[in-house]
Amino acid sequence: MRHAAGRARGTHPLDRVQRARTGLAALAITALLSALAVAGLIGLAQLRSGDFDSQTTPPTVQMVQPPVR
Repeated sequence: MRHAAGRARGTHPLDRVQRARTGLAALAITALLSALAVAGLIGLAQLRSGDFDSQTTPPTVQMVQPPVR
């Protein structure tokens, strides 16, 4: 026995598309803000790390006489 074709139940497909677009936009904004936060933390760490020039110069080597046997 077939049922007569009636109105489809559930939300309208255009409403679902609009909700999906809104969700995708929210996801994109959240990803952008997360990337900016990570970039800011990396920049802050770079600023706090100090000057690298003084750390890369090797210490002066002093020559000592070998012990006499």
